Amino acid sequence: MTAAAERISGYIRPVVLARADSDTVPVAGDVWFALEHMQHTGSFKARGAANFVLAQQEQGRLPKVGITLASGGNAGVAGAWAARLAGSTATVFLPDDTPAVKLARLQALGAQVLCGGARYADAAAECERYAAASGALRSHAYDDPYIAAGAGTLLDEIAAQLPELDTVLVAVGGGGLLTGITVSANHHGIRVVAVEPENCRAFNAALAAGAPVDVDVDSIAADSLGARGRPPAEPASRAPAGARARPS
Repeated sequence: MTAAAERISGYIRPVVLARADSDTVPVAGDVWFALEHMQHTGSFKARGAANFVLAQQEQGRLPKVGITLASGGNAGVAGAWAARLAGSTATVFLPDDTPAVKLARLQALGAQVLCGGARYADAAAECERYAAASGALRSHAYDDPYIAAGAGTLLDEIAAQLPELDTVLVAVGGGGLLTGITVSANHHGIRVVAVEPENCRAFNAALAAGAPVDVDVDSIAADSLGARGRPPAEPASRAPAGARARPS
């Protein structure tokens, strides 16, 4: 986590914290919000993406063809932004129902945007095929040590501003933020509470089953929190047949 913080320092914005009004959040003690929507690209995803791309560049593993990843939108925007930091490019595979605002942001960042199918798992499979065929470096929206470590720098910054902090609530989604936050929280002695949509609890189901399992995606207010749980099956080694350019 320390290496990640040092690597992305100067590239990401330090977290802004805001105290909740006591009449809005009627609980004992102070409640604070981490305003990562003010981060570059609009989410915490910029932290992990920057850590991943810069680490690969340091190690000479960033190919000329750039990086590729599948995303519901936020991770793709962060990956495209991070690739530009390193003078590289990104090819992003999106599900068909990705919001237009995220597509527009990707295109503004110069990313090549391709359709990957109806679901994130389909997009991830197409991304794997593209990486194998093109030599692009496969990144991930959440399942990567560099991505998780970059996300975990958020809690280090929060703990530095709030030394009496004892508990953090973390939205799960795919689990990258939760992983990084938990590693950092263990170091600081802070309790972590994982939060999922009521009818889309992939993490809860995985804990009960002892392994990742698929769940229905429902009751989500934020499209990026609709994690199914199980990673996509390994695709056959072939060129991307189902990918197609996203329209402007």
